[in-house]
Amino acid sequence: MKRFSVTLALAATVLAATGPALGKEAEVREVRVSYKALDLNQNKDAKQFLYRLHLAAKSACTVIEVNRPSPALREAIASCTDHAVAEAVSTLDKPALTRVYAARK
Repeated sequence: MKRFSVTLALAATVLAATGPALGKEAEVREVRVSYKALDLNQNKDAKQFLYRLHLAAKSACTVIEVNRPSPALREAIASCTDHAVAEAVSTLDKPALTRVYAARK
């Protein structure tokens, strides 16, 4: 059976980095990102999917709403997002997606 989505499992790097100061515990969050209508062997579709992955990861990694996040919190969110996207790209193991991802770094 062909899968048409990937699940981003995020070990809440954000809360691990800033949780003690906020009195929060680390948690795992999962987000499913579909690629059913995309052909990940095509660069255009791989770029679209990478964009979807980034948005989903950033949303999942931003586990708290803060009007003016500290630099440490912004860095933790960026690190969590980058890690989640890298893991998803690696898990899918699609050459075009991997190339598009590598070119964006």
